[in-house]
This record gives sequence, structure tokens and C-alpha cells, in this order.
Amino acid sequence: MNTIVIEILRTGQAVNELLDTDINYIALCGAQPAKDLVIACRQDEFNERITLLRYNNNDEAKRQEGISFFQQLVDGVIDQIYPTGMPAPQPGEWLHLRLVTTPKEMAQIPFEIALTPQQIQQTDKPLPFFLNPQYKTTLTREVRRIAFAHYKWPVKPRILFAWAEPRATVPHEEHLAAFVEVLRPWALPVTEPAFPVQPNLGALVTELRDASLNKIKDAVTKAVKEGKPYTHIHLLAHGTKNDDPQGEQFLLLLCGEAGKRVPYKATGPELEAALMITDEQGRVYCPQIVSLVACDSGAMGSPVNPAGSLAHHLHQVGVPCVFASQFPLTQQGSVNLVTALYTCLLESSDPRKALYFTREKLDAGNVHDWASLVAYARFPEDVDEQMKDVELRIKLEFMKTSNALTDHVLKHLDAIKDNADEELEKVSQRMEKSIADLTALVQTAKGQKSKERFAEHYGLIGSAYKRKAEHLFRMAGLAGEAGVPAASLEALALGKDWYYRAYNEFLYSHWTGTQYLSLQLVLTGTLTGEEERDMWTLCRIMAMQDEKKAANNETLAWAYGTLAELYLLRPFTYAAEQQSQHTETALLKAKSYIAKLNELKDQLFPQESTARQLERYIKWWVHISTAASNQLQQTATTLRNGLEVVV
Repeated sequence: MNTIVIEILRTGQAVNELLDTDINYIALCGAQPAKDLVIACRQDEFNERITLLRYNNNDEAKRQEGISFFQQLVDGVIDQIYPTGMPAPQPGEWLHLRLVTTPKEMAQIPFEIALTPQQIQQTDKPLPFFLNPQYKTTLTREVRRIAFAHYKWPVKPRILFAWAEPRATVPHEEHLAAFVEVLRPWALPVTEPAFPVQPNLGALVTELRDASLNKIKDAVTKAVKEGKPYTHIHLLAHGTKNDDPQGEQFLLLLCGEAGKRVPYKATGPELEAALMITDEQGRVYCPQIVSLVACDSGAMGSPVNPAGSLAHHLHQVGVPCVFASQFPLTQQGSVNLVTALYTCLLESSDPRKALYFTREKLDAGNVHDWASLVAYARFPEDVDEQMKDVELRIKLEFMKTSNALTDHVLKHLDAIKDNADEELEKVSQRMEKSIADLTALVQTAKGQKSKERFAEHYGLIGSAYKRKAEHLFRMAGLAGEAGVPAASLEALALGKDWYYRAYNEFLYSHWTGTQYLSLQLVLTGTLTGEEERDMWTLCRIMAMQDEKKAANNETLAWAYGTLAELYLLRPFTYAAEQQSQHTETALLKAKSYIAKLNELKDQLFPQESTARQLERYIKWWVHISTAASNQLQQTATTLRNGLEVVV
């Protein structure tokens, strides 16, 4: 994504930090020379016009007047800046504008309401800049800091949904329902009752009713102590004002500690104390994403007040990404925001694109909710590379849940029997979508340089086809068919081909090479070819390198799993008459790696993955008629019995 930094600075000294037509500013845009900038508005005029965007005057003409005024004001600023550094984007390309407004009076300007700049307009009636379907442009705000913190963008979410309504009600039921739908692709099915099949959301979202500052702090602290901190914190409440004669300040209306009907006006520093926790080792926990769904939570208030907006403050003290509303937000708009924003964040991950698509969703009806949405964001330096990896890992998580859904339906088929056809069709659709999504991601990723990422990606598609083949085999068994159906064998062959492509892309990827060898043996009964023997040796060398140089237990666990499976396959790299003399030695080596894997008590997922792979040899692949089938089943059974994990 093409990114341009725009910074607005003030010349001279800040006197009263009020807007004035006589103040000179400097605009810095990318690597272009600085350019002088003026604002065609005084503070008193700004204060008068901003009230027209509050939805409470019941005068549509006045609302349109307010929108028109601020669009002209912002367009005047952008038209002065645009030629200094922003090349006209090509239709269909993404452009990210990082706006840094050091003068506080400029930070109150609603840049999000801008129309498409004159230089790239293609219609008689200009479209909103950040809703233009031809030039997909997204704007984030940023607070200048001394250091740019590096952090990892979260993959699997854990959301704290806190809401408060000490005075007027908030649509908390609608927000929770929206989260349920958004999180379905992430959620494993609940084990009891078996039907109806429901998502287990407990590990993904926590609802905190009648939220007070202390209740929020306690929930965040508990999650940190459990080692499962919240990645996203979603606060739903009403906005309110202070009574400070020195300057208007917008606050968050939470419940007081004395009871849920006792209102408390929370400031930015108080929210900071509730959301940012220092653990026992002195490490500061900071959520990666905070969404403040409250009217005016992104509004600066009076520029003479040192506090700034709630969103501005949280971002300034270290929260990387804060979404808020700089104007009043309709209740339906707040629900649409949850659905659109979190769907994008949790399915495609890139928050810059999420902003654009959320504005699209908010552009419904006779409202300007789309212009209310404001994002303060400081992304990692390697955000583009991280987003590619994160999106891939999200697809992997979705594939895991698809597989878990398959297991649940087949395990409880007797309880589900009256709805079996419908539930099995849902399973098939989920698996097909996982494969389609992963394959589509390959197409969009063409031209990327990371061989390791491509190997991971190809390998995941191979895994998806392997799971599809297993699903088809199970379905055939339920229908009373013997053996492995042709469609299942075809899916296995496709999986094998994708694993081979992954191995060839990145030879250090021992897991993809091992999975290729596994399917090659299952489908053909032999690994005696020169290429297969060489691949076995290289995979062993690479896995042993990971064993020796592992930086963490997770890498070590995957290396042990690979080595155990490689030695399971080892006898079949020899001619048939030589296999028996190598079987016992290979089995001892495989068992030694299973024992080492058992010792890593904190690595449940690699252990479960290894167990499931061994069970494929035992329960499924033995039905494929090759010379290796029975011996593979016996050896895999021995290894599976030695692996302590239960799946």
C-alpha cells in the first residue's frame, strides 16, 4: 500500500492555540519541499458551524450547511497540500495518508469529511475523498512521539466488550449480537449440547456490563495475569462534556463505583490508568486496538484545554490504534460500525483497509456517520509485511475452526441426525471457503519476495486439501461406502502437489517437505525415488537445525513432530527387501522424539497436530491400498500410544 506522511506545523510560538486566518502553518508532505498553509476559518466560526453536525437540531438544511462548510474548509487545506507530495493514484490502488497535526487547533479540523481533490476528480459532483470507489484512500491521524514503537499486530483476537448506560440506554444487545456473528469463523463449536451447533465465544469475547473504571481495570488486570491479555477493547457508552469554564472537554460517561445508575465522567488519563497495566515483572501491557463507540470520543473540544480528545490521549500515551467518533454517532451507525470494522479487522486484518470499508458501511441513510469515524494509528514500521503474514495466519485459524466443526458434527451425528444433511452441507461450505480464500490469497500475493511466506501459504493450501480429503472419506463412510472415494483421493493428490510447491519454494521448510513425503508414500506405497530420498535427508537436516537453534519451545515442538514423522517414513526410503532391517532403528528414533515432545507441556497445539496426523495413518490412510498401509498403521499406532495428548 502506498503511504504518504502529511505533517502540519505552526510557525512561531503558540499563543492561544485558536484557529485564525492570520496564522501561518507549514505543510510537509512526503519528501517534497515544505509549503506554506493557511486556514480560512476563525475559532468562533468553527465553534458555531460544528454544532450543525450534532443530529439534534432536526433541521436538515442546517445539517447540510454544516457538511458543506467543513467540506469546503477541508478541501481548501487539502488542495494547498496535495500538489506538494501526493501523486495521483491509479484507479483501484490503495493510498494511505498518515496525518500528523502538531498544532492542537488543526487537530480539531474534521479532515475525514473531505471531498476528492480537484486534481483527480472524474465526476461533475465530487465524491467524498475517503469513500471514493475509484481511488481507495484511507486517512489515519497520528501523534508525534520521540520513538516509534515496534509491535506485533494481533492475529487471534481476545475482545473486552465493556458498556455502561448510567443515564440513557446504549445498544449493548445489538453490539453483542454483532460480535457473535463477526467471531463465528474464529469460534470452535461448544461441546455440550451437541445440537444446535453453536460457537464457543468465551475465549474470544468478554462482556463487561455496567462498566466502571475499576471494573475495566480489574478485567484487564485479570487477563494479563492469566497470560491472555485482551487484544481489542471495545467501550460502548455515551459521551458527555465537562463543566470547565477554561475550555470544553469531552469525556466518557461510565458507571460510578457506587452503582450502575451513578454516572461518572471519565477523562483520558483515567481511561489510560484502567487500560494500561503494569505486570509483576514491570512490563507495561497496552491493548493494540481500542474502539471508543461514544459520541465525541474523538472530538478535541476546546484547543486551549490541554487534554485533547479521549482518542488523542490514549494514542499519545501508547495505544497503537484507537477508533473513535469525532461527532455524534447514531445508534444504528454504532452497530454498523462494529459489524464492518471488526469483520474487516478480524478477517482481512489490515486496519487501513478496514477504515475505508467501514466508512462505506456507515454511508447509509441520511446521516454523516461515515465522517464521524476517526482513527489515531501508529503502525509497525514493517506493517505491510506483517499484514501479509497476519492475513495468512487468519486464514489458517479459520481452517482450524472449519476442521473442528467437521469433527463436532461427525462425532455427534446421532444427536444431530434430524438436521444432519444441513449441518454437513455447512461443513462442506466452510471447507470450500477456506480453500478458496487461501488460493485467492496466492493470486493477490504474486510478485512478493518472501519465499518463506509463499512456502507457508502453499503448505496451508495443501493442508486444506488434506482436510477436505478426510472430510470426503468420512462422508463416504457415513453413506456406507467402503474404501476411499475417488474424490477423496483426488483431493489428497492436490494437497500433495501444493506441499511439493511449498517445499520447492523454500527448502528450509521441513514441515511442507515432510507432508509431501507422507502423501507420496500413502498414495504410491514407496519413497525409494532419488528425489524422495534426498528430500527426506534435507528435511531431517533442517528439522535438526531447528532443534539445535530453537529460540522458543514452539519451534522445538514442531521440529520434534517433524522428526518423529520422518522416522516413521524412514523404512520406506529403502527397497522392499531392506525395509525390515531399518524398521526397528527408525521406530526407536521416532519414539525418542515423541518423548521429547511430551516434555514440552506448554505446547499443546503442536502435540495435538502431531496426534491428528498419526491418527490419519491409523484410521484413514490404512484404507488406501498400498503395500505400506498396514505397516504404517502399526508404527503410527505405537507412536500415537506414546503421545500423551488427548484430541
